[in-house]
Amino acid sequence: TKTGDFLAVFDAVPAADGSTLYFTAIAANGAIGVYSVVPGASPASATQLDAGGELVAPLGISVSSDGGTLFVADPGARSNPTDPTKDRGVLFALSSGGGTPTHLVDDVQPRGLTVVSAGGSDSVVFTGVDKTSGLPGVFRVPAAGGVPTTIAEGAPFSDPAGVVAAQSGDIYVSDSVAATTRDATIFRIVAGSATAAVFVGPITLGYPAGVALSCGDDTLFASTPTAANGLDTMSQMSTQAIPVATGRKAAAGLHRAANAAVYAWVDSALDGTDAVFIVK
Repeated sequence: TKTGDFLAVFDAVPAADGSTLYFTAIAANGAIGVYSVVPGASPASATQLDAGGELVAPLGISVSSDGGTLFVADPGARSNPTDPTKDRGVLFALSSGGGTPTHLVDDVQPRGLTVVSAGGSDSVVFTGVDKTSGLPGVFRVPAAGGVPTTIAEGAPFSDPAGVVAAQSGDIYVSDSVAATTRDATIFRIVAGSATAAVFVGPITLGYPAGVALSCGDDTLFASTPTAANGLDTMSQMSTQAIPVATGRKAAAGLHRAANAAVYAWVDSALDGTDAVFIVK
């Protein structure tokens, strides 16, 4: 994307083969929405995909295994667009070809999300709050729609954001303030468990912090600033930090393409310089 085209960019996800990036953003003209861009295209123009004007704060985005549907987590959207009191967030589904978003789950203040494919069907794993108890946690809903089920909620979560699932069923969650020092933590929920345990932390993460797994699930990447100078970094939890996007200091959303070692990564400074990067 070109500098100046967007006031703010929040999250980005590649298509399964990495050929297209989808991202959530506020354009320079104030349009809040979901956009697509083809890496390497000239000019680097992005296309808005959503219609209807329901999106308010689209913080998270993911894509279905067949590439046909985008899922968007908007914690500020209204379950009833005409009622200003119904603003506890919506998890939307949107055709990757564009159109009007549909409501998948209402009133759960969704933040981050990822798509999990098993047994020939997709489900959306998302961070947010239990609409009944109000507790923060990690939840799952069929991609076709239905009632969300709880994976884990309550302590130790405080502000769960980015989420990614391994083929083993383990789930990794970034939480911006869960450490006793009010620093961030990355939790792991072992497959079949309803309890989150610290994977790494306290740690400094970007906001909203993205997490992604490598092909083969042997390395977890997180969107972080470096300790020395605060510049954007994709950190490998198991080995070393990889500096990317020199000079930027607002690392945010991060997702890997389902079938390729291609990552979509966001710098979200909220000052008009926000950008979407492709990392290979």
